[in-house]
Amino acid sequence: MAKIKSGFKGERAIVLPSAVVDSIAQDVLGKELHITDIGYYPQASYHYRERTKEEAEQFILIYCVEGHGWFSINGNKYSVQSNQFFILPKNTAHSYGSDLKDPWTIYSTEKKHHSLQTDLTNRQTSLPTPTLVLKSVSVFSKKYFIH
Repeated sequence: MAKIKSGFKGERAIVLPSAVVDSIAQDVLGKELHITDIGYYPQASYHYRERTKEEAEQFILIYCVEGHGWFSINGNKYSVQSNQFFILPKNTAHSYGSDLKDPWTIYSTEKKHHSLQTDLTNRQTSLPTPTLVLKSVSVFSKKYFIH
């Protein structure tokens, strides 16, 4: 099976240079909020990523707009479909990919958020799975983003 990291038709990605990331990391507010990578992967057939614990240096949030995919973490594999998102914690081996029959379209962000590790650790035990369903993107936006 083909496994593709990037290069999809219509794909868009922005990755901050390491000098910019290092500078932001020194700022009191910046180090808690900054995004280092952001991407859009439309109909990403054969999309596949795998990271070891050492390679997983950032938190990754993936929001599935349409189609299906999956992710694997801590020996468990989870299905993902349209209008769901998941967060992969840093320093944790993981893999994720697009469904072969109905490839996903996703938005992806990577961030170095220092206090997020504690939040995720506290919440993971209360969630049935690490996959969350959005009933409304506007509800998510109002709760998690400043307007």
